[in-house]
Amino acid sequence: MLLGNELEISLKSATHQWTSKGTVVKVMNNDEVCLELYSNEAPPPVNTGYTIEFIWKSITYKRIQKGLRRFW
Repeated sequence: MLLGNELEISLKSATHQWTSKGTVVKVMNNDEVCLELYSNEAPPPVNTGYTIEFIWKSITYKRIQKGLRRFW
């Protein structure tokens, strides 16, 4: 996990439905991650059941390809 990665965090349970996207702003030594969420709605107060997915950003991949073409 790197600073600046975009993630989508969601909770889908019988009692709660919540989804938000955010950016990683801090990664701590104990593998805890701090997110800056784009939504103003606070996450439900539960400790389990969240799903986290990486959001693919093609710009990094395109920059790598461009650099390899220049190198070639």
